[in-house]
Parts: sequence; C-alpha cells; structure tokens
Amino acid sequence: PLLGAYCIRQRAEGGFGKGGPCGRYFKGIPSTLFSGEMGLRIRASDGRWLGGKGMRTFRRMARRCATFSGLEYAMWQRSAAAYDEGFGKLTSLASRPLLEAAGVVEHSPLVRKPRLLDVATGPGYLAKMAALRCETVVAMDFAPNMVQQAADRTADDTGVVVVRGDAQDMPFASGSFDAMTCAFGVLHLESPFKFFQEAYRCLRPGARLAFTVWVPPGPRSAFTIVNEAIQAHGDPNVNLPTSKETPPFFFFGDPNNTALALSEAGFDSSTFSAVELPLRFTLPEPDDLFVLFATGTGRTRALLELQSLEAREAIRIAMATSMEEYRSASGSYEVPAIAIVFSAVRAF
Repeated sequence: PLLGAYCIRQRAEGGFGKGGPCGRYFKGIPSTLFSGEMGLRIRASDGRWLGGKGMRTFRRMARRCATFSGLEYAMWQRSAAAYDEGFGKLTSLASRPLLEAAGVVEHSPLVRKPRLLDVATGPGYLAKMAALRCETVVAMDFAPNMVQQAADRTADDTGVVVVRGDAQDMPFASGSFDAMTCAFGVLHLESPFKFFQEAYRCLRPGARLAFTVWVPPGPRSAFTIVNEAIQAHGDPNVNLPTSKETPPFFFFGDPNNTALALSEAGFDSSTFSAVELPLRFTLPEPDDLFVLFATGTGRTRALLELQSLEAREAIRIAMATSMEEYRSASGSYEVPAIAIVFSAVRAF
C-alpha cells in the first residue's frame, strides 16, 4: 500500500524515497510517512501514476512532513492509538498533579468552578479528570485522531468541549480561561515560546499555567535506554526536519531555562514552581519499551523508522538486554521516567 514501487524498495531498506516520477517531493522526507495508513495513494492499480487531485494531495503532504510541525502532525496521527494503549498509561499519571499545580482542586460550593483549557490534550486523560472540578473544560489538540480519542473518552462528561487547534496560535479571546494545563505537549511544539505567549494572552490575570516535561535522563531512565541503543547501533543524526525556533528536546527540563522563558512571556517569576514527578513504566516483557517508542511516540518513532532494518533489530535487542537491569522480583520491568511539573501565575 505504499506510494509507488520505488518507495516500497526504499522503505524496505530503511532509506528515503528518491526516485520515480515524484522523487523530488520525497527528497529528505521519510518514506514511511507516506504509507497507505495515512490515506494517500498516488499509483493506480494498473501502474499509472495519478495526477490531478491525487498528486496535489501528495505534494501537500510531502511539504507538510518537510517541516518540524508537519512531522509532528503526521507522526501523532499515526501514533494516536498506540500512544493511548502504551505511553499514555504513564503520562496519564501526571493528570492529577497538573490539575493541582494549576489550582484546579476538588470543587467547593463556596468557590466558582474554573474554566480550564487543556492544551495538547491527546486522548483526553486530564480533560476527563477535570470535568467534575470545572465549569467548562476545553480540550484542544492539533491531531484529528487525538481529538477523536478525547471526544470519545469525554463523551459522557458534562461541560467538556473538544476542539482542534494550534497551541502556538490559539483560537480563543484574550482572558478566556481561569487555568491552563499542558501534559508533555511543550516538547512537541515548533515554537514553545509562542505557546507561552499565547498562554499568557488566553489566561485571565492571576490565572495559573501548569505543564509537564521530561527531566534530562540520568543513568537509569527509559530515555537513556533508547538513546544509548540508537547511539550504539543506529544513526542518531538521520534527516529529521528541524527549526531555528525549536530548542533541544530536554531544554525545558532545566528549571532555569523554563523560569526565564515564562518570565519573558509575562508570567510572575515569584510564583514559579518546579516539582519533580517520579513516574515509572511497569512492563511485562523486555521488548515492550522498544514497542512503546517505536509505535506510540512522535519524533522518536520517526527516528527509529529511518534506521535500516538491521539497525532497528540491533536497537531492539540492545534495549531488551538493558531491560534486564530493571526486572523486579515479580518478573515485571520497572523503568523510571522522571518528569517535572512547572507552574506560574499570569501577572496582573
């Protein structure tokens, strides 16, 4: 179901689509991003290359995946279901600490319920938990498949509205919300600094923003396992789209960087808070961590898909071998992934 015979051959070799009638659109773009699962088809069953609308759709998708945001969009569209079944079981554990950091506590009849915006809501874990605490919960994500999952998860919750939108250019009036949360979404934005500016604009004065990121991995971390395996057995420098506006993945894991970014966006530096959140995968099989990264993430999945088949297999084996260090007495694998919860108040 891939796009053209040459692309099939290149995917099997773990490389790029470079030839065929549409080769110039594939230059520097992972051929795996253009599979049938994304609903694209540019070669007819009789072998003729499609033109017109089909080709225009292909060109548009190729251009999209050549940008940082486009790659994130494409990968999260593909990874939504696997994320919900895997990585999401871990990240959902951040929902309660995030709500508390944002000041969204169990409702008191003496206090008006807040209006909450949950940015990068994903499958809607936090939005569902917040429903009983809030007057209104607006759950926003840029990937339609995530939006659908969040809508399904919160279908029976009163006051939850699920919308599609861009965290860097939010479709809301200034001062619309009493609190804002973002669970691990900041790491996947092309310009997180624009998000902080938009968060400031959309919050009322005195309202609080809370978000989570991953702490730079230490010696014992799920991220260390996958990063070291790729370094040792693959190519960590494959051609993924980048942007001058995008800091390194763990940049905001440093509280000093985050405090400065929030202060520059207008948040009150005296209210800045940073609290570590020790999360932990509990996995039944040693291969499970590789599967989580290879199917239920964004850029890491793209990075793994661009390795050769031999390198991918070597990475999988190396990760499974490293997992033995984390085997518990019960036989499961307990792998740390430390997060940090940041919060700050919008200045008056």
